[in-house]
Amino acid sequence: MAYGSDESGRTTVYVQPFPPTGAKYQIFTKPGDAPHHPLWSPDGKELFYNPRPGGFEAVSVATTPTLAFGNPVPVPRPFQMAAPVARRTIDMTRDGRFLGLLVPGQAPSGTPELAQIQVVLNWFEELKQRVPAGR
Repeated sequence: MAYGSDESGRTTVYVQPFPPTGAKYQIFTKPGDAPHHPLWSPDGKELFYNPRPGGFEAVSVATTPTLAFGNPVPVPRPFQMAAPVARRTIDMTRDGRFLGLLVPGQAPSGTPELAQIQVVLNWFEELKQRVPAGR
């Protein structure tokens, strides 16, 4: 289980086994960073997080013989990231792609805010009807 907390006096990311064993591990980052919004990869071998406003990083995670973290690696930001006090606005699909949500007031500056989300059911069926066969 990974979570962000300021229990140490600064915002950081912790990892604990589940079910709990009492062990707790901290993701170590550069001085001045405030890692938050942790997100596991689908295979559990990487942990993504925001180290600071505007940043996005990943660490590799090994669980045997003991829990160990690799060095943080910068990752291209898939979306505008939320501040530590805001809700996490990204998630990851089972195939490892990022899924993002823009919350009102968090759209990048200079872009119009979206007022609605369009949900299309049976998208492939609609696409087949609109695109000629053989294309």
